[in-house]
Order: sequence, then structure tokens, then C-alpha cells
Amino acid sequence: MSELRRGLMIVVVGSIALIHASEARAQPVLTIYEIQSNTSDGDASNYAGSVVDCAGGVVVSKFPGYRPRIMLQDPAHPDEWGGIQVKDWIYESGAGEWALFDNVEIGDWVSLTNVLVEEFVGNTMLQYQVYYDPGFVVESQGNASPHPVLVSAADLRYPSDHEITERYEGMAVIVQDVRVGQMDLGKAEDNYELIRGSYVAWATDYMNMDAGAPYDPRIETGVNLLSVTGLLEQYTNTDAGWDYYQLCTRSAADIVLLPIPAVSSWGLAATALLLLIGGTIGMERRHAP
Repeated sequence: MSELRRGLMIVVVGSIALIHASEARAQPVLTIYEIQSNTSDGDASNYAGSVVDCAGGVVVSKFPGYRPRIMLQDPAHPDEWGGIQVKDWIYESGAGEWALFDNVEIGDWVSLTNVLVEEFVGNTMLQYQVYYDPGFVVESQGNASPHPVLVSAADLRYPSDHEITERYEGMAVIVQDVRVGQMDLGKAEDNYELIRGSYVAWATDYMNMDAGAPYDPRIETGVNLLSVTGLLEQYTNTDAGWDYYQLCTRSAADIVLLPIPAVSSWGLAATALLLLIGGTIGMERRHAP
């Protein structure tokens, strides 16, 4: 084989290899909506198990936990399929920080490359793992957090109805006018019921940075709440008998008690007078001949 021909073959083979490598790296930039939403079963992502680039969204919350995570929400989809958790697995010991978690702030718009889409106990999550050579870009800062989605206890119901509730997974939601029911529920025995009419939703304070273990001190059975806000998370482990969604509060501000109606000084005086009159009448009857 001539040197010229050998050289041409090397160039051709090298070009083909470069094309295949480029095609292997090429992947669409997906929105959170595209990753989260699907039409197959109302639950698992169609991209589960895939490594993708994500256009991302606004950081609405950060939770240190055992594996720190950030929560992203896309304002373009404020009502459903608009939020997702990203778990950071890369600790940079030299810098003494987590690669993603410690370098983004609430209000940052963060996009991601080479992240794994994983279904973890029912949650569609993005895993930021060194094996896939991930990256992120802070596209902008100081963005307003999308407003929580107003939902009802029926929307978050227990027992779970995935076709109704799954659309809110990973998003900030708010439920109003509920009463605390049973406590110490769920896998970690840290869930409590939020009751409205005949419907029951579950909440937990494990992400609540202001709460003691395991609950915010104001949470007690029978307490009426004006509103509860938090991030919606799923926990499904059917082998262990668990399948529920939990509203995860993030701070004391996420829990608002129903205010007790104020009583004016005139009201207090009238009450005291009625008690006095009633007591006097009662004494007269007891002493009557």
C-alpha cells in the first residue's frame, strides 16, 4: 500500500471516529418539563437512565442533607411538571466544598450538562456525578422564585393517586385551611396528616431548617393551619409497603397557623359581666327557701 493511500485511509478513519464521537456527545438540551412530564404512566420519566443536558431553572431551595441537593423550578411552567431536584455527589476535598451545591445560590438560574436522570424511590431526580463529567452554568442571578402552586388536600391525597399528584413533584406547592391529624407516619415516622374535609395529605418537616426533630414545635394533632408551603416529594417503596407524597416544609415561614380571633376589651367586659350575672343567679337559686 502506498504511503499516500495509507495516509488517506488514516485521515478517513480518523474523521469517521471524530464524527461518531461527536454524535455520541451530541444530545438535546431538555427543559425540566420535558424531563418530568410523560404520557405513559403518569409517574416515571421517559428519560430515566439517560445522561442529558438540562436548560435548568431558578434555584428555589437548597438542602444540605447527607447528599446535598438543590431544587430547580422553571417559571415557564408554573402550574405543573416545572420542578426537579438535583443531587450533588461531587465533594472537592481540596476546596472543602460541594462542586454544585456550594457554588449556586437561591435565585440563580442554573443550567446543567451531563447529568443522569434517575428514578429514586419514585422521584425523578438529576444526579450530578463525577462519572459522567457533569457541569453547570449560572446563567443569571437574582431571579424571583416562582410562586408556589396552590393545591388542595385532594390534589396531594393519601392513598396516592399518581395521575393527579405526580405533575407537582419537585415543585413548591401551598395547601390552605387544613387541620393536623395523625402524626409519626411514613417510612421515617416523621409525616403528619393535613386534613381538609374527607381528604388527607401528608407533610413532613425534615427539610425544615428551623424545626426541631422531627417536627416544627407548632405541629400538634388538632392544630388548624391557615397554610402550609413546601416542596413536594415522593416516597414509593412498594416492597416495604410505602407509596405516598409528602409536602416538605423548608422553614418556619412555610407554616402559618390559623389566627385566633381577637377579642376586644368591650367583648371581654361583656363576657365577665355575663359570668358575674350567671354566678349571682346561681347563688340566689342555691340559697332560695
